[in-house]
Amino acid sequence: MAKAGLDKFTSNLAADLAKHQIRVNAVNPGVIITPLYDTLGYTLEQVENASRIGHAMCRHGEMAEVTKAIAFLISDDSSFITGVRLPIDGGRHIMVKSEIL
Repeated sequence: MAKAGLDKFTSNLAADLAKHQIRVNAVNPGVIITPLYDTLGYTLEQVENASRIGHAMCRHGEMAEVTKAIAFLISDDSSFITGVRLPIDGGRHIMVKSEIL
């Protein structure tokens, strides 16, 4: 399913389940360093160079940054949050395509 489809699915499911006090949220990560990049044949330097160009914060993300956001969303500290699509992407979502390319 495409990202836009998952975003809409999150919104619709959150709306449907809110009356049952069930929260539905999603995270939309940007470039996060994981072992997947090694498997695909990318070097850390290649990923870092792409991140400097494609992210407003000019760096890649770390797995811990994503897991901390998820931990917050599943905790009682976010008990009044539902339907959120949280970008954890170093500002990539605010950049126009011409800045990324």
